[in-house]
Amino acid sequence: MCSSFVSTPARRSTICPRASSKCSRDPAAAPAPDITVRMTDYAWNASPTLTSGKHIPKIENAAVQSHEMIIAQLPEPGAYKFLCFLPDAKDGKPHVAHGMLSQVTVR
Repeated sequence: MCSSFVSTPARRSTICPRASSKCSRDPAAAPAPDITVRMTDYAWNASPTLTSGKHIPKIENAAVQSHEMIIAQLPEPGAYKFLCFLPDAKDGKPHVAHGMLSQVTVR
């Protein structure tokens, strides 16, 4: 199972999957997030610690470049991977080639 989110720098974050037709960029219309995922150039920081259950994420891009956040479920229970495959502005390689991947454990 995978989900994908895209965020561009210096713009409001989008709190919905990229493929969603019900995407709202209006913060007043969006539900209140309970988790914030902050993207920087080639890393993520999620707070608070991810726990099982339903959550509403706020995706923030504090980087210079645009990033996507693909969430892939791994075979072991509670294990996920965050990945970004957007091309780098400098060399065109996917951001994952620059280390933008991270394994996350949901408790």
